[in-house]
Amino acid sequence: MPRRKIRAHYEHMSEFETGRAIGLKEAGWSNRLIAEHLCRSDAAIRRCWQKWVNNGKREDRAIVRMAVAAPESTLSTIQRVTGTQVFKMTINRRLRERNLRARRPLRCLPLAPVHRQVGTQWCRERSTWNCADWGRIVFSNEYRFLLCPDDRRKRVWRRPGQRVDPGLTVEHHTGPQQGVMVWGDISFDSRIPLVVIPGTLTAQRYVDDILRPVMLPFLSHHPGLTFQQDNARPHTARVTMDCLQSCRTLPWPARSPDLSPIEHIWDVMGRRLQPSQNVEYLARQLVTIWQEIPQHTIRNLYQSMTRWEAACIQANFLRGRRIKVQVRPQDLPYDTIIQRIKLHLESKKKVIPQLCRFLKRIQQEGESISEYLRELKH
Repeated sequence: MPRRKIRAHYEHMSEFETGRAIGLKEAGWSNRLIAEHLCRSDAAIRRCWQKWVNNGKREDRAIVRMAVAAPESTLSTIQRVTGTQVFKMTINRRLRERNLRARRPLRCLPLAPVHRQVGTQWCRERSTWNCADWGRIVFSNEYRFLLCPDDRRKRVWRRPGQRVDPGLTVEHHTGPQQGVMVWGDISFDSRIPLVVIPGTLTAQRYVDDILRPVMLPFLSHHPGLTFQQDNARPHTARVTMDCLQSCRTLPWPARSPDLSPIEHIWDVMGRRLQPSQNVEYLARQLVTIWQEIPQHTIRNLYQSMTRWEAACIQANFLRGRRIKVQVRPQDLPYDTIIQRIKLHLESKKKVIPQLCRFLKRIQQEGESISEYLRELKH
């Protein structure tokens, strides 16, 4: 005799029963046990669980889509816009599961399209450089350290109501502050002692106090090195250019301090600074920290130059818009031409003697590289 069909199987599940089914499912019960316990069919329990899973996935996608579309939005904003009923900590956890974490944004200079184009072209022309090529560059720059710096990195543990506790606050001056300007340069194997600059750096002081007594003797004792400096006013003055005629210099794109590894050294020094009462103690502390920085830290920065250049090219030079930079073959250095053709021949599994034949044709006929690469494809 067939079993009598239970009327509860045909009734809609209430919200209370749905919650019980989901709770039992999360506790590890099977669909059959939950159906017998709630006097429901297996299909109803399965549909209830599947609907819960799909709604959760849809909610997660909305949260992630909001965080990606508006990176500056807070957890409260995401909760309000998406209309989710979960707590803010749950939203934070779900974003962390998708590898989205709240970070301080990278600070960079505002760049015009011309700056982005020149910077991208500069990186592309040196895209084939390796660590040995960058090791022949001497990076230099000056930096001003303040007596009371505030990089907004410090955090304190405090309880509610302790925000204005004097022991948990950081004093910060709003007006001009006293500080010390220093100049230094780094190379792959050594560095020059830090130079403390009194007052304002002018072109004449730059030549008399830094280039002639410090930089030029260093370059004369290390032949083959190339000197790098940015486009600050004292660096591009006529008296500075006349002083640097006897040494090789690296052309530098405008408004691109992030390309220089010495900027990271200034950041390392700023993190190690202790509170100073006067500028004399700050200057002595900077000289000591400069000497204590291990050389392998500088070498790691040199080794990261190739990766940083590739990242700048991929981002079109520091978050720039996509600008098509056309570099003519005749404008490239000869070593770059050789390297590109060699890489292409290796990718096509050609023999190296063909490289010499193509290079001779380039020198004799002066044709473009693209024509020869087109021939290699056939």
